[in-house]
Amino acid sequence: MYEIAVLSPAGHVRVEWDPSDNKSVKAARAEFARLKKAGFAFFTSADPSAPKVVLSKLGNARLSHASVYARMVQASTFGELKSRTIARPPMRGG
Repeated sequence: MYEIAVLSPAGHVRVEWDPSDNKSVKAARAEFARLKKAGFAFFTSADPSAPKVVLSKLGNARLSHASVYARMVQASTFGELKSRTIARPPMRGG
């Protein structure tokens, strides 16, 4: 099962599809195209063999312990999506 977690001010919505089910893939591909046209950016899991990122401090704040995060890469096409993807809305200037 694959999913896109679509972030929005109201929370997030999941778009899920099974790669072996053509109908669900078609619906997910259409939603990806709609979100991309609306300016969303997509971040997906990197290759599992990619090194993890270790954060020991964030800005001026120190974390109580080092945290390890899986590396994410930006995807620009539906075919680049991995099993877990985050769709971030466009940033707006003020």
